Amino acid sequence: MSHARGPRQPWHDLHCKVEGPAAYDIMTNFKQRWRKAAKWRDFRLKKVTHWHEDALIKLDRISWIITPSPGPTGDHAVRVTTEDDPENWHVQVFRSIDSRSVRGFPKLVQDAEAQNLVCGKNLKIDKSIHTAYVKAIRSVQHFVYIENQYFLGSAYYWPSYKNAGADNLIPIELALKICSKISAYEHFCVYIVIPMWPEGVPSSAAMQEILFCGLAQKYRRFMIYVHAKGMIVDDKYVLMGSANINQRSLDVSRDTEIAMGAYQPTYTWSGKKTHPRSQVYGYRMSLWAEHLGVLEDCFCQPETLECMRKVNSIAKTNWQIYATEEHKEMIGHLMQYPIQVNKDGKVTTLPGHECFPNVSGKVLGSSTNLPDALTT
Repeated sequence: MSHARGPRQPWHDLHCKVEGPAAYDIMTNFKQRWRKAAKWRDFRLKKVTHWHEDALIKLDRISWIITPSPGPTGDHAVRVTTEDDPENWHVQVFRSIDSRSVRGFPKLVQDAEAQNLVCGKNLKIDKSIHTAYVKAIRSVQHFVYIENQYFLGSAYYWPSYKNAGADNLIPIELALKICSKISAYEHFCVYIVIPMWPEGVPSSAAMQEILFCGLAQKYRRFMIYVHAKGMIVDDKYVLMGSANINQRSLDVSRDTEIAMGAYQPTYTWSGKKTHPRSQVYGYRMSLWAEHLGVLEDCFCQPETLECMRKVNSIAKTNWQIYATEEHKEMIGHLMQYPIQVNKDGKVTTLPGHECFPNVSGKVLGSSTNLPDALTT
């Protein structure tokens, strides 16, 4: 608690631990980035000429650390489970980065393309995080659950300001998937959890922050800031890392990001002939228990209309409690975002809620003179 600035809002995040061969991929990313950033001159050891310029410890020289060996079966020694283990995981590491930030990308175009890198003029690009999101959405059959600090992209389909530069495909891929399911008369659900506003209070004036802190304490209106960056599809696949769903994280040439995608091959819809109950399912259920404050039977099948209606009902009730000046406990923390979309696709605020409570920031926002690079 800061007496000068008021209380710090609580944060919600997602984390994971990676073991086995994929952990060495993460280490490779670290080594490549270290070697790009670290220069021999930084160590001031010019007389020592036989050291490598990065000064990294070679793991194969440490006897008690197991390392992969060359060849197609070289990673078997570092696996933590066997393929016949019913709780085995398959894990893949993804990145959003280009050759200006790493050392070790292939110099030849054909070698780079063989590693699924995108080649530009004197530049090699790894945009596998974006590709992983797109492929997961295209392959999903029943539902998508996303938690992210931002949800911004596909600006070329915005009805206005199409040149904002936020051109990642994730929002439009979700929209196309929903449309395809409607055309096929198949039920499909998308759940997206984001913070009420991206960072800080939606107004930058110092007085607004003072008023916000005072009124927030009075009415107990503290936003739990969603800092997570993850997606679960069909309760069988989880994608988690550092990348936001915005252009800054997915553009490759701006922020560098890393993520992992994982699933348990024993737990599939086709293999189980029903909803798989993998550890991914258990993880999503624990998140829903945290956000919704209850565990309903219908939460076990998030693809159903019953579940979607129950979640929306809790979220709507919580928004009504949050927006009123009367003190009342909410059911969990998840709220309906205060917007509505009509049949023509027009987005408006909920009646009487043009601004967020206490802070006066507009729910639909407003245009500014800030560069797009700062806001997308």
